[in-house]
Amino acid sequence: MGKRSATLRLEGLAEFLAAWKDQLSQGTVFLPEACLKGELAGEFRLDLILPLLGRVGPIEAQVIQRSPDGTAAQLSGLPAEVEDAIQSLLDFLEEFKAVLVQTGELLEPGTVEATGAGPTIVVQQVSGKVRPGEGFTLPDIGDRAADASGDLKGRGLRDYMVELAVHRRTGLLTVVKGDGARKFGFWQKGGPVGWRSEPVDKDEVLGVILLKAGHIDKEQLARSLEVMETMTCRQGEAFIEMGVLTFAQLVMVLQKQTEFVLQRVMRDREGVWAFHSLEDLPEAFITPPVRVPSVLYQALREHARELPAGSLQTIHKKNLDRYVHLDPRSAPVINDIGWTKDERKFLEVLQENSWRLRELFSVSPLSRQMTSCVIWALNDLGFIMYEETEDLERYLERVGTRILSKAQRSKTANHFDILEIHWICLKQEVEGAYRRLKDEFLPSQYHDLTPEMEKALGVIDERVERAYSAVVDDRARRAYRLEVVEEETIKQSAGLLAKKGEMAIMKHDRKEAGLCWGKALELVPHSASYREGYQRALAT
Repeated sequence: MGKRSATLRLEGLAEFLAAWKDQLSQGTVFLPEACLKGELAGEFRLDLILPLLGRVGPIEAQVIQRSPDGTAAQLSGLPAEVEDAIQSLLDFLEEFKAVLVQTGELLEPGTVEATGAGPTIVVQQVSGKVRPGEGFTLPDIGDRAADASGDLKGRGLRDYMVELAVHRRTGLLTVVKGDGARKFGFWQKGGPVGWRSEPVDKDEVLGVILLKAGHIDKEQLARSLEVMETMTCRQGEAFIEMGVLTFAQLVMVLQKQTEFVLQRVMRDREGVWAFHSLEDLPEAFITPPVRVPSVLYQALREHARELPAGSLQTIHKKNLDRYVHLDPRSAPVINDIGWTKDERKFLEVLQENSWRLRELFSVSPLSRQMTSCVIWALNDLGFIMYEETEDLERYLERVGTRILSKAQRSKTANHFDILEIHWICLKQEVEGAYRRLKDEFLPSQYHDLTPEMEKALGVIDERVERAYSAVVDDRARRAYRLEVVEEETIKQSAGLLAKKGEMAIMKHDRKEAGLCWGKALELVPHSASYREGYQRALAT
């Protein structure tokens, strides 16, 4: 069942004002996937956490569109107390603005020129709407040196983008291509939220992208340019005014546009790049940041699937006997990656235990080929670490948990549970379980154990020996079963096994038939019909 409530935190006045202007005042809201923690029901209640005001709400809302990045919703109307609170905040901001103008601390809009690392950057300091075609406002970075820079030939930019995501950095990425064209990527909390190109790259313009995708026609594209000129607005706003897009659709389209430009930048091999960190971007963006590690991971995974057969096995061969685990530095972005259901299960397996690579292949819920692809992609992103020996702390945590919990349970468990077998068991199963447990808890299998763990091994060995002696003999096992399981339950289970055995005979499945009838006879050894069924099973 979907969640019936959600909370949207708007951090800072700029984020609040952008959300109020573009969403809340129009009766809509976009909830990024990161703030949901589960799928919303069609109708839900929304709380807002606003600067200065704190939590306000709840507000009745209805889902209108879902996407991998979040959910767009329609608000049924703001409660009076919420409207009053927001209006109070807006009034305060207007009053605050008037005070700053009077004191001269708030300057009129103007234009300045600043020199950054590399080419000269013209930065517009504007408020309100921009003229059509101007693009996003560039920040004033002055003559400040770049935090990082490099050329586009290697993987330096790609690796730095991952680092930006890990540390949730905000700032401006400047890319100068070999032909002198420049792109400016606006990074917010680890990922791009928009791009600006000089000169304008027509293939990256929103209207052109929608036209090529078949979402609009040439007449609508031409009309949007007219609306932009008349209303002095951006093309996305023009499409909303024309009724071509809803606000929620615009948010998703803009994010796809941002991701499209990102992928083009990552494919460029001629040119240079530089990144400048910023406290805040010069204007608010309505799109959530593109999750760069997710984009990179999916591209790498698909590339791995296209590699020649056997090539990944060759790559992994040198690490088969090394321990593999996730680099702790990847933790902040692991959940940002768009994992499939089985890939997420694979991560759980990887994180819950220490595995050599060859062991990981055998316990992975993915196919061997897909496991190879996932490991290769994670390793290429720098999210995988290989070690010759298992980390002692991790090792003791792993084996200690198993040893101590096994010893504790063995003190009160029945003999079947101690041997970790079902009470409907045959002698060969008892013997197999005994050998497995003796091997697993053999003291020479371990090293650097604490005194408590060593004592627990002794408890386990004593309890396993006692359990084995009590149930390895057929008569003793059947007598003990009657002590821990009700006789009626035993008879009912035997009847069900007999029915399964009969079906297996009809299917000519000799192995299954023999096992089912054999267990039925194990439970009720004096039953003539079960004995006869067992004989028929053997003859199948």
